[in-house]
Amino acid sequence: MSEKVNEIFVVRIGKSGITDGIVEEIKRHLRQKKIVKVKFLSAFMKGKDKRLVAQEIACKCEASVFQRVGFTVVLKKY
Repeated sequence: MSEKVNEIFVVRIGKSGITDGIVEEIKRHLRQKKIVKVKFLSAFMKGKDKRLVAQEIACKCEASVFQRVGFTVVLKKY
């Protein structure tokens, strides 16, 4: 699920986790907007380390973690 908030694209990651489709969607929006906000739902984060998950998705999306607050990560294109 995704939405556009103040020109920053928002992606929500739930029970399905970090799928190839999500990664491709984030990459596409990073190419266009250079910054994407990723929100992890608690169903996905249960028992996971927030920092490791943030780094994992940044690595898969060829981006860097710009900001991390709670279950939300802002990714910025290299």
